[in-house]
Amino acid sequence: MEITSVNGKTATKGSVLVAKLKSVKGGQRYPIADDIDLAEFKSLLVHCEKYAVLWGGGKL
Repeated sequence: MEITSVNGKTATKGSVLVAKLKSVKGGQRYPIADDIDLAEFKSLLVHCEKYAVLWGGGKL
């Protein structure tokens, strides 16, 4: 699924949770588990699951 076709309600379909957001400000780093094959994904999303809101993202 391309990031342009995703919204807050569909963001978790076919997704993998990398980590919970540490902060809403500043740069952050999140390790990707070795068992996640990034070649299987087209984008990374920042999504609020509690309120089904897509904050942003980018292509991989």
